[in-house]
Amino acid sequence: MSGSAPPNILDHALRLVLAAALVAGCLWVIAPFATILLWAALLAVMLWPVHDWLRQLRFSGNARSATLIGIVTIALVAAPLVLLLGELGVLAQSLLAIASAGEGFPPAPQWIVNLPMVGPKIAASWDASRGDLGLLLADNKGSIKLLAGKIAGALGIFLEVMFSFGLAALFLAFGEPAAAAAQRFCARVTGDIQRGQRIVTLTTMTIRGVLQGVVGVAVVQAILIGVGLLLFNVPYSGALILVAFVIGLAQLPALLLTIPVIAWGWSHLDGTSAGVFTAFMVLAGFSDQVLKPIMLGRGIDVPMPVILVGVIGGMISGGLLGLFIGPVVLAIGYVLFVEWLNDDRYQSLSS
Repeated sequence: MSGSAPPNILDHALRLVLAAALVAGCLWVIAPFATILLWAALLAVMLWPVHDWLRQLRFSGNARSATLIGIVTIALVAAPLVLLLGELGVLAQSLLAIASAGEGFPPAPQWIVNLPMVGPKIAASWDASRGDLGLLLADNKGSIKLLAGKIAGALGIFLEVMFSFGLAALFLAFGEPAAAAAQRFCARVTGDIQRGQRIVTLTTMTIRGVLQGVVGVAVVQAILIGVGLLLFNVPYSGALILVAFVIGLAQLPALLLTIPVIAWGWSHLDGTSAGVFTAFMVLAGFSDQVLKPIMLGRGIDVPMPVILVGVIGGMISGGLLGLFIGPVVLAIGYVLFVEWLNDDRYQSLSS
């Protein structure tokens, strides 16, 4: 009876090479979608408590709950985007009407003149070309091209975010098998079932805490600011809502937006309306100071410098989507590093 020959070192090396080639091939295929897939997975983890609550309702099963979450979240992202596109359309129609009628532009608005550094130059170009739209466009062709590219890039990013929310809803429908697979993977990597489950639990808590504290607060604050802008008919409300959202993601103070808007209110509204508008915008601008302690870091201990470094590094490396992913990934790494450093087996080494 002949048996199979035991594998030698060449056999092991060949298997490792083939396995590495297969992994590299898979990564090469999904590389164009890696950011969206990662973002969708993080969103699915954050939204899972809502999905689980909806599933327990009589009228909502697993598929219906995931579909409802997908529709609502996409609508929240799409609403300011639709407003912005409508405002850009109205602006384009106004410019075409001026060009068709052969009428000149009105004088440059005072707020453009008062812009630091660039205001006087823009106003001078505006006034010099008031009677000729073509001349104005020709004089500012480079700036207009750059602005159009930025707008197109921002629209593309928000379309990616909408797609990510839709993909996150799909992930929610298969959340339980995915969670079980994640636990098995971590158990295999660590060689210990309980430790693998603890890593999954810590990672899940970190994702939810950071996303709620960074993205969730930015969304709520942008909605509050947007309500004030829409109630008082502030021009270009859609663009300003998106700016408020980005400011919140970047962990910058909302005063950067609310102070100029309040100044607009006092120059365009009556005294009573301006006072109410100012009070509302001040409260909306400081809402993050109340929301962050409540929503950020539930059950986790991640220092704020880690979040800020994640935001800045993510923005530099991955643009707007990096603002979302950067703090979450860095916070997960920090939590797992602390967990590894504080292993009970090595506590006797601490002084």
